[in-house]
Amino acid sequence: MGGWATFLATALLAIFVIPVGQLAEEAGLPNPVSACIATDGGSASTGSATCTADSGNGAAVVGHNSSAEATNGAGNLAAVLGNDSTATAADGDDNTATIIGDDGFALAEDGDDNTATIIGDDGRAFASVGNDNTATVIGNDSEADAIIGNDNTATVVGDDSGAVTRDGDNNTATIIGDGNLAGALQRDNNTATVVGNDSLAVAQNGYNNTATVVGDGSTAEARDGDDNTALVIGAVSEAAATDGNNNTATVVGNDNVANAGFGNHDNTATVVGDGSTADA
Repeated sequence: MGGWATFLATALLAIFVIPVGQLAEEAGLPNPVSACIATDGGSASTGSATCTADSGNGAAVVGHNSSAEATNGAGNLAAVLGNDSTATAADGDDNTATIIGDDGFALAEDGDDNTATIIGDDGRAFASVGNDNTATVIGNDSEADAIIGNDNTATVVGDDSGAVTRDGDNNTATIIGDGNLAGALQRDNNTATVVGNDSLAVAQNGYNNTATVVGDGSTAEARDGDDNTALVIGAVSEAAATDGNNNTATVVGNDNVANAGFGNHDNTATVVGDGSTADA
């Protein structure tokens, strides 16, 4: 329903914008707009916008040098409101690619019910090679990848950041802030979260791993095993729960290090305060 709303809103803009450009061209004036609509193989356009859609799909663009493609399936929707951007929803059913901004690239393909959304400039969003994947970017110069699996979610709210979920199912990577990286990948049910700036959270190569950072310049790693948890609440700190199962590393404070696991299981390392280290 949200995909249809996005498409219809953009299409309505194009319906009003296209005649303005056509009238300008007929009068010999510079074309102030570029827009196009394509549904079921038909198209209407003016300026430098390009829309492609085959039967059962829809594409719309309002912007210069932008393109939208919805092909090879049914119920696919691609929409761009901006310049120099490309949105593609293809090779499956009910995929949606949406861009509101300039210099963006959104791709939802190779599966069903995938959604790629960009609100901002210079963004990249990929939801592909699987089903029910969602990649969302709200900000500038950021990227979200939810690929090679099912029910994966990658979300960035911020600038100069990257979130990736891949090579598994039900993985979630979330970023709120600038200059961050979050990865939940390689197996299933992994979660990586960053709230802050210039931080890293990685949950990978296992099942049910959770890595969380709330702070700036910090790192949390939960990997190479199952049911590991790494949590940092603070700045310039590190928590690692790795190379085993059911390990927990927790830091509350600044300039700290907590390590748990490293070939063992069921270990807990905790630091509360500043400038300290704990190994288990």
